[in-house]
Amino acid sequence: MNQAPFGFPAGGRLTATRLDPWSPSRTLRAHATGACQRCGNPIEWYDRADGGRIPLLPGEFPAARVPGRYRWTVEGGSARHGSHGRIDKFCRIPHPAVCPGVQHTGLDPVLEPLLQALAVRTRKMIDAGTFTAPLAEDTDEDVAQEPEPAPQPDAPAPADRHVLAWGGRLRIAPCPIDEVRCIALDDENGERCEDTLFDLAEGSWEQIPVPTPRGRKNTRSRGAMWVWELAPLHYRDALRWMQQRCSVHHDSDAPDAVAPEFVEFNADRHGNFILRHRPYGFERPTPATDPAAAPPAEPVRTVCSGDHCTNTTVVPDVEAGWLCYACARTGQRRAGVHRRWQQPDTAQPRPRPWQQEGQQP
Repeated sequence: MNQAPFGFPAGGRLTATRLDPWSPSRTLRAHATGACQRCGNPIEWYDRADGGRIPLLPGEFPAARVPGRYRWTVEGGSARHGSHGRIDKFCRIPHPAVCPGVQHTGLDPVLEPLLQALAVRTRKMIDAGTFTAPLAEDTDEDVAQEPEPAPQPDAPAPADRHVLAWGGRLRIAPCPIDEVRCIALDDENGERCEDTLFDLAEGSWEQIPVPTPRGRKNTRSRGAMWVWELAPLHYRDALRWMQQRCSVHHDSDAPDAVAPEFVEFNADRHGNFILRHRPYGFERPTPATDPAAAPPAEPVRTVCSGDHCTNTTVVPDVEAGWLCYACARTGQRRAGVHRRWQQPDTAQPRPRPWQQEGQQP
């Protein structure tokens, strides 16, 4: 059977098999082994916890002799950075770190013998005619770690590729974001699922600065770009996008029919797909308003007519010149004082208690 990149079959149905329901990876191990496109040496693809993939060298190596930044561990079918298995005695090494077809900068001297051994293998395969080296190109370790997805047979090259943003990471899709298909194997026909991942309620278009590729100095601004940023979702809902699964196959045991097609965004590699203007056709529909469910109208408020008073009332049908309780009390006190000042001088004052008849001062 012909093998496509990533070690997946180029055509036909996958063999009947099943996956452990407790495994976080949906990749069949029999279809995740292959050869590197740049050097021809064998590699094994593993899913990462963040939804990406990484090619590892077959076999384990003593962790004590491998620098910490090259150590990876496979547990439960997924790979994570560090040596956490088997009491930290053994680890796995990513293939791009020692690939002879990749330009290496700052490679640790401990791994140079391994790089030379793989280079000798590549030269033997080229001399025997079993491997054809690709054309010379400026390829670094990041590019080799996540190659571009293989084009679909009889499908034109996509004119637009949208960028997905989640958790500070940017990953570029193989096509517009609303056309990305699920990669799960459909049990009904044994082919790749036809459903898409897109859900208008789970994201929105946001404008961010164009990031500078790793390893380069940010000497000048690269402008802004539009990305499809996932809304604050539950981790499992966001992981559905990273694993490229539709809502039906997200929690199912269906294996992957093809390799995931999201790759890490790089402004140099994907400069032709940077969106400078917001895409159209992604507006959320305005919900129809139901008069019965509409919120009650704000009650009409009447302002107090007192000088410099801001008190109000929502009691309907108040009289013109309505005064609040504070202004009404102040007005009554002032009216009483005014009446006392208007009394004539002949008015007799009220007798004191000791001036009443029969009492002594």
